[in-house]
Amino acid sequence: MPSVTERERRFMGAELARKRAGKPTRTGMSEEQLRDFASKKAIPGSPASRGREHGRRLALAAYSRRKGASAAHRSTAARKSAHAGRK
Repeated sequence: MPSVTERERRFMGAELARKRAGKPTRTGMSEEQLRDFASKKAIPGSPASRGREHGRRLALAAYSRRKGASAAHRSTAARKSAHAGRK
């Protein structure tokens, strides 16, 4: 069961780090329990729940908006030319 509040989630994450480092913890919980409490429930439709590839597409779209379409085009063109040299 994930933590109810963000503060509790952060505390459990710190406890998990202490447990993995071999230091004593304040809660006495197992690593599995701490991992469970430190996790965040995925919000349906959010980028995190859609997977890694969707996140990359969002990042590229944000980059192209910041730098202008020409910068995104140049990076795509450079990637294509690098792959063309391998053939």
